[in-house]
Formats: sequence, C-alpha cells, structure tokens
Amino acid sequence: MEPRLGDRRADDDQTRQESRPDPSATHDDAESRAFREHLEKARRLVALELDLAETRRRVAEANLQITEAQLELAEQQIEELKAENERLRREIEDLQDERRSS
Repeated sequence: MEPRLGDRRADDDQTRQESRPDPSATHDDAESRAFREHLEKARRLVALELDLAETRRRVAEANLQITEAQLELAEQQIEELKAENERLRREIEDLQDERRSS
C-alpha cells in the first residue's frame, strides 16, 4: 500500500530526528573551532615573539659593532692627540732652548 499525503510513518519521525543537528555536537564543534582558533593565535604569538627576539639580538649585535667602532675611533683620536701633544711639547722645548741661547 502506498502512503497517502498526510499519512505518518514511524520511520518519518526517526528520519526527522536524525536530520536535526545534535545540540551537543554543535557545541563540541564550536568548542573545537574556538580551541583551534586559540591554538592558531598562540602559534602566531609565539612566532612573533621569536621574530622579536631575533630582531632584538640583531639590534644588540649592531649596537655592539657601533660601540666597538666608536671605541676604535676614540683610541685613534687619543693616539693622534698624543702625537700632536708630543709635537707641541718638542716645539715648546725648541723655543725655550732658542730663548736661552739668545
């Protein structure tokens, strides 16, 4: 016998219930999606922190190179000043010797 319009069968209720989303499954999906999103955010944050640490390392290395260059320049200037000081000291001695001998 063919079902007529409006006839209900017991398996229709079963089919309708199976086709409805399970609220607990929906909650689990939302919870797992939120967990994956948090996990991805944490992964990006760790990657950014690693990049920041590498950038800080490079900046510290560059600062060290600058400081070393400044130290070398200062040492060079000190040597130049010592040489100039020695030249002036000799010049003064020569002038004093000239005065004494005149």
